[in-house]
This record gives sequence, C-alpha cells and structure tokens, in this order.
Amino acid sequence: MNANMKSCAWRGTARLLGVALIMMGPIFVTAAASEELFGQPDSPANSAPWFGNTVDKYFEIARERLWAPATGAAATVLNTPTVQSWMAQARTTVESVQEAARDLTAVAQDLGTQAASALLGAVEQGGAGEPATAVTTALGADATDPLEPVNRAMFLRILQEPQGITRTLRLMNQTSVLGRYLWVFRRIVGQMQHDLFHVYTVDQHILMVLRNARRFFMPEHAHEYPFCSQLAAGWDKPWLLYVAALFHDIAKGRGGDHSQLGRGEVRLFCRQHGISNEDAELIEFLVGEHLTMSHVAQKQDLSDPDVIAQFAHKVGHERRLTALYLLTVADIRGTSPKVWNAWKGKLLEDLYRATLRALGGRAPDADAEVESRKRDALTELARMALPHEVHKSLWDTLDVSYFMRHEAADIAWHTRHVSRFMAEAQLKAQTPQTLVRARMSPWEEGLEVMVYTPDQSDLFARICGYFDQAGFSILDARIHTARNGYALDTFQLIAPNLSEHYRELITMIETGLTRTLQQAGPLPPPSRGRVSRRVKSFPVTPRVSLQPDEKAQHWLLSVSASDRTGLLYSIAQVLARNHINLKLAKISTLGERVEDTFLIDGPDLQQNRRQIEIETELVSALQG
Repeated sequence: MNANMKSCAWRGTARLLGVALIMMGPIFVTAAASEELFGQPDSPANSAPWFGNTVDKYFEIARERLWAPATGAAATVLNTPTVQSWMAQARTTVESVQEAARDLTAVAQDLGTQAASALLGAVEQGGAGEPATAVTTALGADATDPLEPVNRAMFLRILQEPQGITRTLRLMNQTSVLGRYLWVFRRIVGQMQHDLFHVYTVDQHILMVLRNARRFFMPEHAHEYPFCSQLAAGWDKPWLLYVAALFHDIAKGRGGDHSQLGRGEVRLFCRQHGISNEDAELIEFLVGEHLTMSHVAQKQDLSDPDVIAQFAHKVGHERRLTALYLLTVADIRGTSPKVWNAWKGKLLEDLYRATLRALGGRAPDADAEVESRKRDALTELARMALPHEVHKSLWDTLDVSYFMRHEAADIAWHTRHVSRFMAEAQLKAQTPQTLVRARMSPWEEGLEVMVYTPDQSDLFARICGYFDQAGFSILDARIHTARNGYALDTFQLIAPNLSEHYRELITMIETGLTRTLQQAGPLPPPSRGRVSRRVKSFPVTPRVSLQPDEKAQHWLLSVSASDRTGLLYSIAQVLARNHINLKLAKISTLGERVEDTFLIDGPDLQQNRRQIEIETELVSALQG
C-alpha cells in the first residue's frame, strides 16, 4: 500500500504529461509555419517595409493550417466575430499573431462540445476584449471529455499525497504540464518581478511558498520553525493551504489588486474541482488576504487594542487565523533568503497570539494587560534578588503606553539597570546623565539597546547618527518620554558578523553611544555609502505618506525608498529640524527597498502648508 501511495503523484504527473503533449501539437505546427515564412520568430520584422504583408500572409497560413481542419463547436468558436475582431487587433507583430494562434488553437483542441459552447457564449458577452477571461470562465463548464473529471480528481489527489507534492509540481512546471492544466498558471510562468526583494520569477516563488508550507507539516523540519510546526500538527487538511499557496500570486502582472483577482481565480478552481463551500471559502479568504497579516504586524502598533480588535474582526475565527499565519510565514520566507529575520517572526507571532486571545472572547483590556505585565516583571526582578521596592523610582515616572509597548522581560531589564543607575547617582548627590545598556536580543538575532538620558529634540537623530556611523541597521525603535523629562528608548539592531563579536560590539555601543549623547554640537552629516548595482538597475521612486491615525491623536508617517547607508539618519534629521516628536518607529527592509512607518506628533502637523513642506523635505532626503 505504501508503494502505491508513494507512486500516485508520479503516475498522475505522467498521465497529465501525456495529455499535455497531445495538446501541445498545434504549437509545433505554428512554429513550423512561422519559420517557413520568415525564419526565426524573433526576426526583426518590424524594421522591414514588407512587414504588414508578411503578417497578413502568416495570418492566412495559420488560419488554413490550424483552423480550417477544426469542426463542430471548435470551428464555431474560432470563427466568431468577436474572436476574429480580437485577432485582427493582434495583427501588429509576428510574435503577437503567433501567440494568438497558439492560445486559440489550444482552446479549440482542449475543449469538448459543451465547454466550447460555453466559451462561445462567454466571448460574445465579453465584447472585443482579450479572450483570456472568457477562456477561464468557459473552462469552468462540464466538458464532455471523459478524462476531465479523472484529471481533476488526480490533481487533487496529488495535492493530498503525504509526500512527493513539491517534486511533482516542480516536474509538472518544468514540462509545461502545470500551465496546460491550470491556464491561469500558464500566464505567470517565467514572469519576472521587477522589484528589489523578490529573487524568483512568479511561478518559482509560488512553488517555493508551497514548499515552505509543506515543511510545516513534515516532522523532520520541525526544528526550523517550531511554532509553525506546532500549529500545523493540529491542522486537519494541509492541502487547503497548498491550494492557497498555489494561487496567492497567480494574478500578478495583470494590473489592479492581484490578491482580489486571484480570489476570483481560486473560486473558479474550487468550483471546478468540487471543493466544499466551507473549504472554498477558507481558500478564497487566504488568497485575498495573504498580505494583510504581514502589513499589520510590520506597519501598525501592536500595543494598540484597537489594532488587534480590527484585525480579529477581519479574520473572524481561529481556523482562518492559523491558516493565514502559516501562509504569511511561508510567503515571506519564499520571497528572498534575505527578507526573513527573527524580528519579523516575533512580530507575526505576537500578532497571532494577541488576535487569538481576542477571538477567544477576551476583549483587549489595557489596564488588565498592564497589571499582568507588571506582575510578571516583578517576578523576574525577584529572581534577580533585587530589593522589593526597587522598581518604584522608575515606574512612578512611566505611563500606560510604556507598559503596553514593552513585554515583562524588557520591563524587568530596564528596571534593573535604570534603578541601579539612579541609586548610584543619588548616593553621589549627582543628577543622572546618560545610561546605555545592550544585550543579545531575546529573539536570537541582533542586539537590543536601551537608552536612558535627558530628553532633547534631536535625540533620535543623534542615536541614529551613531548607529549609522558604526554600521548597525535598526529594525525597530520604541520611544518613550517619562514624566521626569528623561527618554527611555529601546532599539533592535542587526549588524554583519554579530554572532562572532557580540561581546566587543556590546562594549563598543555602551561606551561609544554614551559619549556621543553627552557631547554637544551640531549633528554630523549622513555617511554616503556605495549604492548597490541592484538599486541602480531597479531604483525605487521615493514615496511619503502622512495621515492622521484613527484616534486623531498622532500621525502615521510612511516612507518607501531604495535602501542606502544613512537613510534612516536622514529621515531623523528632517524630523528633528521640524520639531516633530517620535513615538514609535517600525523599520522594514525588503531586500534593497525600505518601507518604514513612524508614529509622530508635533504642532506643525496641524497646518496643511507645513505638512506639504515636511513631506517635500522628506522626499528630498530620500532621494539623497
């Protein structure tokens, strides 16, 4: 039985491969006709004065050799006025006529009588536009081809096999079987993604995401992402996630929102393959919202109960949440090896856990959450054998927002060092100046740096300037001003070769940043590093968006630009010059592109003219 199960996927591939080779016959005929007329298909025919006559001649030969033998419903489809009109519009280049002939001939070969009739009706209703949508709609009809139900059952069986799924789909893609079976997949095979963080073509990215999702359900890969594997162990239908992965980016390159376009494609797939309404609804949701969780985790304030409540409302229930979390992790990991990091994993996991509590009927309660974190922090301080009341001198100066934005372990770490620092200054009858402490991040990647110092308008810019000169990249910044006028800021950093020299780097930060903050003087200019060849080839147009938050208490500043050395420092300088206070910074680097979000406030933001001036200044800073 095991041998039969193991070979099922390969038998299905072989069967679909045989069907596809039969269907691909007209393509070879088209290519032969092309070469007979004017040599290789990519000949520079546009430069020849006889180009128009040549295309007309090719068009007629294609009709005679490929369409004239067609009979019945297939011939009716190919000769409809709408199809003929569309073909006439396509007669602009040799290549476009070749492609049109391939597409329409393949349709005629593939469809049975009922499906061809459905195509005829769909084309007539669709007008003279591109018939691709009509083809997709028509393929949803029940074909008279007796192999069609067998092929669909075989494809679902491949996705439901316990092993060999990824290898099978990759083989189907390499042999063009997958594109012949799924017409919408055919359109994205080999399609480049012209950005700075996708390193795969669309079809290869899709298969990489499916492979990542598969690994969550394989015990031998449980060590890679334990939490994902833990959630996957309780999931009853892994193949639903595979279908969502297969369709999540399938509509890229068409224009418009590819998530919503893909939602329509996967709805048709589910109807064709007899997937139940409940399962189809889940797959549709995953395809349509596959970017939502990443956006919320990386760009919004997860300490805000309203953010969690809105996301929980969109998700609806735990089953959707778990599936969306698994697909999001698989998607980010399948973009590029450089895009995923432990900090993004922590943000997604924090959002998952907070949303799960909200879906369980536990409404976000800021006061209860603060008290819980305080209790956990006091327990942690007790383990360090610190005096019982050591926390009061610091905690009495902090408000609710600080406790909402920091976890209990971070609060205990801050309290231990700041309380000792303040006690030492009090013994010496001195005013506390600047305290900088650093440690390896609890999330196993990067450094966590705490700064406690008298607040000043350009403090964030000075800190960014130091990290810029020292070669560190900031992943996250949490800015807080205490009631006593001191700033208590926390930064998440990464740097090359960090794991090898972290002790030396920690010492360097604690001494160097302290010295920098204690020195007065103008801000140094940003460093100018080399721009990578990828950025030169694919420059990102700088974009700045300034919008009030939903409570109208702060402003959300979003910037997007090509990554370069000193970029964040340049932004911080603009904010400092315009006396803008920073509350929260979320730094997201996607390959060679940055998408940063800042929560800010300031009196000048209430004036439209000053808003435009600040946005213009930021765009200039992003352009370098």
